[in-house]
Amino acid sequence: MFRLTHSNIDISYGEVNTDEPREPEYVDLDEYRLVVYNKKNDVLWTEKFDGNVMAGVVIDIIGDKVKEVIVGIGGESEDTGKVIAFDASGKELWSYLPKMRKYYSGGSSNKLAVQTLVVESLFNDQEKEIVVLYRDAHGWYQSRLVLLDAAGNKIGSYWHPGHLSRVVLGSEDGGYPLNILVGGLNNDISSQFDGTGYIYGVFLLNPTNIQGEAPPYYGQVRRGSQEWYGLILPRGESTHRLEIIDPDNDNKNEICVWTNKGHIFYLNFSGQIIGLGRSDGAVGSAQFMLTN
Repeated sequence: MFRLTHSNIDISYGEVNTDEPREPEYVDLDEYRLVVYNKKNDVLWTEKFDGNVMAGVVIDIIGDKVKEVIVGIGGESEDTGKVIAFDASGKELWSYLPKMRKYYSGGSSNKLAVQTLVVESLFNDQEKEIVVLYRDAHGWYQSRLVLLDAAGNKIGSYWHPGHLSRVVLGSEDGGYPLNILVGGLNNDISSQFDGTGYIYGVFLLNPTNIQGEAPPYYGQVRRGSQEWYGLILPRGESTHRLEIIDPDNDNKNEICVWTNKGHIFYLNFSGQIIGLGRSDGAVGSAQFMLTN
């Protein structure tokens, strides 16, 4: 093989190995570019976007035993907010872009950017669903969770007055449907408490009913469909990690909320505290409180 390079021209000549597997195995996110590899670490194809590539997942979303590539775009450019599905060869299957309007009274860029996404079968069928966390493209506080089906159609939407940062899927008995556990800061509710810093919330959604908005309901839709909504106190104590685990090996999962200051809350799937813990170096005290 030899390479010819001149100015802006970079052309490589060499043998093409048609025996290499063509199925995607993993991706590399390179700011504005997605690079897709096979299991032998060979590049299958690349795609460039007008926006930051925030998430890329290789998975079979339609149950035909052929993997697709799901991409989420952030930043503040033309492709910002898109969730795009590609087939194994790099052909676009569908693209979802949320309709944006100013939902809360604060500032707005009128554009939502993908923060992260998770792909999983929530209903134990062949097809998988996509949970997308959005935030305002310019960093304003309004955020949104959107649930998509395998064809890129919106199943549900939930607005939140503050950036969402963590999402975990699971259920109490390990069965289906899988609940959606989410954590993030709540700008609007923070002003109701003394002190400095933000209040962080943790809430649980049932994927069969996702609609409305989070407390304290200062937006424009209606009360949200969350199973429960909990607050981490005092102000400034944030969500460091969320887990759904079975620490007692009793075939009954619990929700584990870790804070940035080393406090641990063990919750049941009704949001009630069933245990407390402290990591090494934990600072001060904290509490978890359900709110309407």
